[in-house]
Amino acid sequence: EDTEARDRFIDDIEKNGVTYGVMVREYYLPDGINENFRIGDIIVSFNGEPCGSFTTYMGMKNALTEKNYTLEVLRVDDSGKLQPVTLEMTTDMPRVLLTSVVYDGTDI
Repeated sequence: EDTEARDRFIDDIEKNGVTYGVMVREYYLPDGINENFRIGDIIVSFNGEPCGSFTTYMGMKNALTEKNYTLEVLRVDDSGKLQPVTLEMTTDMPRVLLTSVVYDGTDI
């Protein structure tokens, strides 16, 4: 699933202008379900601020003074296109494996 999202991300750069993000790679739950994220979601903003790397994401999350925060992600829809989705999150959500994705003009 994350390969499809990565490929769509590269294909859609001209359309959406986003060349960075933080991809959800895996869930840390015994049943493999997460109510907010899907494998392959690409986080592009954190509380309205650009989120271009895992380091940036963790810095923003660790600096939170509130329990709730908002993420904007790009998600592959049923037709295979990336669509923006807003996720309402809390600091006590289950953990996920994240990795930075940055397109440098040739590959991620």
